[in-house]
Amino acid sequence: MRVPVVAATVGLLAACVIDSPSFDETYGSGPTTGASAQPTSTGDAGTSSTTTASTTATSSTGATSTTSAAASTDATTDATTDGDTTDGSTTLGEDTVYPVSSCLELQQLLEGSDQPVVSGIYTITLPQMPNTTVTVYCDLETAGGGWLLVGRSHPSGAAESFGWRSQTGSVYDDNKPYSLGLHVHPFEFGEILIGDYAAGKTWGGNVYNLGLPSDLVGANQNDAESVSFYAVIAGPCMPNQLSWMLRYAGFTSLTSAFFFRDSMTHDGADYGLLHDKLWTFYTDAEFPAQSCPLGGELANKQGMLMIR
Repeated sequence: MRVPVVAATVGLLAACVIDSPSFDETYGSGPTTGASAQPTSTGDAGTSSTTTASTTATSSTGATSTTSAAASTDATTDATTDGDTTDGSTTLGEDTVYPVSSCLELQQLLEGSDQPVVSGIYTITLPQMPNTTVTVYCDLETAGGGWLLVGRSHPSGAAESFGWRSQTGSVYDDNKPYSLGLHVHPFEFGEILIGDYAAGKTWGGNVYNLGLPSDLVGANQNDAESVSFYAVIAGPCMPNQLSWMLRYAGFTSLTSAFFFRDSMTHDGADYGLLHDKLWTFYTDAEFPAQSCPLGGELANKQGMLMIR
């Protein structure tokens, strides 16, 4: 069942700002880089069409571009259950190589060939590398579907490397942290889903859709970018865009976090999706009035990050 998107088109609200700490003793690491915060541009975020073989994306400047699905519906595929992850969630199609280079193209292929469209583990090819395959988890149901899992925290076990350009864990193993490693798996994307999860790879109560530049991973290794739009997919929080902790993303060279913060600065503290939890600073216990509009009610919860 697809979760309806609640579009966040409210204007910028006046902020009652409590500064996030300059250094977090538990999660502090990485380079020291600073920049002045800039206003966040806003826009409407909707669900992507999954009934045709193309999808239209809107950039932060208002320009649109269309990406055609490269998949051929002539391929014979098998969507039977082949196994289970360590948390019991179904794995699908990992023994079949689907001639597509994204979860969105996979969804269009399945729909176009009247096959079951079910979230699970699939084997697809890398963009521009039709002979190189990778096994990934695709969420084909939430917010229009077509989402590819790139990061997932877990409370037990440390991760030597975790982040946009890190490879950690296995997509099959839900009992350890996982990050796909977008530096060696160059999947293109213009938007993400980030939020908490309930169990396995099932989303929890607070999920957000954010627009990010397609070159984020390569171009923002030592700085951050403002999100171009946001939408609330699940949960009661309507973020305060002036100061919420998912306003900027970047510092993709970090090996300790998928970095998100309320400013463009990394001053030694890691915020965003960490290997063992989401850390958005504003906890219910310490900042009950700010935990929703500023922290998205994500602090200290287990989280996932997907791209499309």
